[in-house]
Amino acid sequence: MDIPNIPEYDIELQFRAFLDSLDAEPAGFEPLIFDSEIHRYSIKGERPTKKSGAYCVFRDGGLPAGWAQNWKLGCAVSWCFDCKGLHEEERKYFDTEQFRAQKEADRKEREAREIERANRMAQWCSDRCKGLPPAPEDHPYLKAKQIFPYGALIENGGAYTDQNALAITLTDIHGNIRGLQYILPNGEKRYEPGISLKGVFWSIALDTLSGTDDDIILLGEGFATMAKLYELTGFPAVAGLSCHGLKPVAEALHSKFPKARIIITADNDKDTEKLRDFNPGIDAAKAIVKARQANAYIFPTFNENEQGSDWDDFALLHGDDNTKLLLQYKIRDALIPPNIKAMSDNSQLEVIIAQHLRKKIFPPVKWAVQGFLPAGLSILAGGPKVGKSILALHLSIGVAIGGCVLGHINVQKGEVLYLALEDTQRRLQDRLESSYLVDQDTDLCGLYIVTRIPRQHLGGLDYIRYWLHEHKQARLVIIDTLQMFRKQLSGKGSMYSEDYEVVSQIKRVADEADVPFLIIHHLKKGMEGDWLSEISGSQGIAGAADTIFSLKRERGSTLGTLHRTGRDVEEKDFILKLDPYGWTLQGEADEFTTPEWKRQILDFLKDNTTVTPMQLAEAVSIPLNTAQQNLRRLAKEGYIVKKGYGTYGLPDKQ
Repeated sequence: MDIPNIPEYDIELQFRAFLDSLDAEPAGFEPLIFDSEIHRYSIKGERPTKKSGAYCVFRDGGLPAGWAQNWKLGCAVSWCFDCKGLHEEERKYFDTEQFRAQKEADRKEREAREIERANRMAQWCSDRCKGLPPAPEDHPYLKAKQIFPYGALIENGGAYTDQNALAITLTDIHGNIRGLQYILPNGEKRYEPGISLKGVFWSIALDTLSGTDDDIILLGEGFATMAKLYELTGFPAVAGLSCHGLKPVAEALHSKFPKARIIITADNDKDTEKLRDFNPGIDAAKAIVKARQANAYIFPTFNENEQGSDWDDFALLHGDDNTKLLLQYKIRDALIPPNIKAMSDNSQLEVIIAQHLRKKIFPPVKWAVQGFLPAGLSILAGGPKVGKSILALHLSIGVAIGGCVLGHINVQKGEVLYLALEDTQRRLQDRLESSYLVDQDTDLCGLYIVTRIPRQHLGGLDYIRYWLHEHKQARLVIIDTLQMFRKQLSGKGSMYSEDYEVVSQIKRVADEADVPFLIIHHLKKGMEGDWLSEISGSQGIAGAADTIFSLKRERGSTLGTLHRTGRDVEEKDFILKLDPYGWTLQGEADEFTTPEWKRQILDFLKDNTTVTPMQLAEAVSIPLNTAQQNLRRLAKEGYIVKKGYGTYGLPDKQ
């Protein structure tokens, strides 16, 4: 069967329509050339000296096919002649074994010619470089880009004699010269005809790589950009010829330097993105990283009114020093392993330099109840019927009305969410009415009481988040009790881990909203010793909280002891008194239990620098002998020290 003779006119008609679909319509009316060669041309609308279009059409097996590219908008796109306009007998040929065999033979022959020509041109370019002088630092293009020549040459002969073009040597991964790129003083780029552009690049400092995991290679588009990046970072830099030519270069680098970390320094083609809804530079970089031929990519960002796309443009706009600092940050950030970066992105990881921490100024610690209940997540543990819930409701009322809690402490008014999960509405009503904070005119609209709610993992925490979002004046959330709200133990893992995670999840909500949380919990029965070890459950509960309270009261007694410790508070013990109307603060335990004679001496010394037995005896009306004994006893216990013969005072502050 004979090979169909497809008219040149039909080929050109279809191929021009294909170019139009790429926004690559030629500027002139010159006929297209279908000779298996690459042809560059000016796209309609651009200046005549700029050639952003390229195409190649061949006829392997007699079927016209090839590719075209608009260098400004995207990578090369394949094309094949549509045979629908041919006669049926002609179309049958393209389904025959004869066609497939001829197509394969033509392809191999064409590729062999391309390789032979590329090798011939590579040798010509290599020889040509030997006769070219080095580029001067004051070359117009180098001055405009503010970079050094870094091995660039000057083409003083041939087609570029009058252009004073830079000649950039292009090599393969083995260091063999494969071609020349010419950069005219106005920035226009041209190539020596016939060279192969696949996998070739300009590079600097690859010979400094150590072959270890410490190696970093920067790979991007263009001589000027990569020369600038080498200058600012000191890392070996490799320049591909376009974003679409970076992938074979990345593959070659990855193969030769398998331990090196390759970072694509992508162009940010934001103007193209506005026109075509894709960003060639960034999209190509993403594809290379996705194919695992590079470790990461970075790109510059520009303000709306700034013109530029690459890192050299960014440096010209913002200065080398600012660009250098930004590159250091972006490169360091890009090399964070994905799993660690995910932690950072989700606020699970925070690192700060100690020297910076020393200079950081923090606001004062917030208090839900000044000097008593701090911000963060607190746990109040106590035995059954000790008065935990009465204290919780008392604090809720006080904050909701902006009253005076514990008989002494004024609090700022704010909305309160109180999860009273072990109380009935009748009991809550009785406690509200009996509180000394409430009378007939008290407005309790700021106190929201919840008696039933799903457990934390079944929507309970989501409700609290929602409530906090809707109530911007919130100042306190109380969960009474943890056991009624928490996710139950699974029994499959570590009890400590499960307890810690339960409390940590609640704490995260408190921290997000910056609202104090108080969780009511139980103490273990029959435990004695360190009061922290008496908290029910594992140590994971106390470990996850910011502040821990333990309330103890002897059965039948009106006095209770409240122990407190925490991350941001001073460890103290308080004495509270319970009556039918609620709890009142009596004072710190040390002061409350200090004997009268000891308090008399310490109070005297707060107002006087020193004291003698005679002065003390006269001041508090006690016998001189008693005054002498009391002073000696306090000195022995370390509360006071001798300041001289017969004279005592408080110890000097260290």
